[in-house]
Amino acid sequence: VLIGTTADNGAKLQVGGSVVASGGVTAKSSSDYRLKCEFDYNVDYQERLLSLGKVCDFNYTPHAQEREFAFADDKRHTSVIWQDARKANITGFCSVEEDGYGTINPLSSDLIFTMVGAIQQGITKTEKIEERVVRLEKENRELKEKINLLEGGRYGC
Repeated sequence: VLIGTTADNGAKLQVGGSVVASGGVTAKSSSDYRLKCEFDYNVDYQERLLSLGKVCDFNYTPHAQEREFAFADDKRHTSVIWQDARKANITGFCSVEEDGYGTINPLSSDLIFTMVGAIQQGITKTEKIEERVVRLEKENRELKEKINLLEGGRYGC
């Protein structure tokens, strides 16, 4: 355990193994708009998530479990593959350890907000599709009524 000193990865606290906390765990990131610039609201966050590669279940190799600060055990896990995920260019999500192996940070705030953005975009798309379905169903009913009137007039009913 390293506490209060800066580890090679810039962390003030680094723990090999699990961390358990009773109560909340807080991570903060500046979010005040006055501290930000160059806003881009046209990012396709759904595509960015897809570019992480497919999610899979896996086991770590014995070599992975033997590495110092490997964060690997003999349990079954779910994740993405680093070689694929790094292509998404999500800040703070992918990094390389000193020994050259890739790691991911599933608690990256940029990853979390990429997921939030993808969910928002999915909700917006769903709402638009639902509105279109309502409009098309109404149009379909009106057209059926017109067809019935035309057929009724043709056959004298």
